[in-house]
Amino acid sequence: GQLATAGDPRAEEGIGFMYYTGRGVVRDSRQAAKYFYRAANQGEPTSQLLLAMMHFRSDGVPKSMPLALMWAELAMESGQPEAYEVSGRIRQSTTEAERAEGSRLLLRWREIYENSQTRK
Repeated sequence: GQLATAGDPRAEEGIGFMYYTGRGVVRDSRQAAKYFYRAANQGEPTSQLLLAMMHFRSDGVPKSMPLALMWAELAMESGQPEAYEVSGRIRQSTTEAERAEGSRLLLRWREIYENSQTRK
């Protein structure tokens, strides 16, 4: 869509959701992840939460506990109501090293994306 190419995070998330649920298109987690990433990097909480779950389950993206933690943390900060529960579930399955790596990734994400966000 025109809007998604322009990078509107809501539109990106909507398209990602279509692929994720297979609504109107063939279900494709990898395509979904691509759109969720674009929206999540612009601060969309639901996309951030979905990416946390997808990295946790290796669904459309490589399994990565550090990335799952990072996205869950960002979703919590963005006020996603389900993020606390998801974050807790992910934390229980991680090692100390994975948590440390998750924190490192979070810092790097903030350096790259936080300044580029217009809305907070």
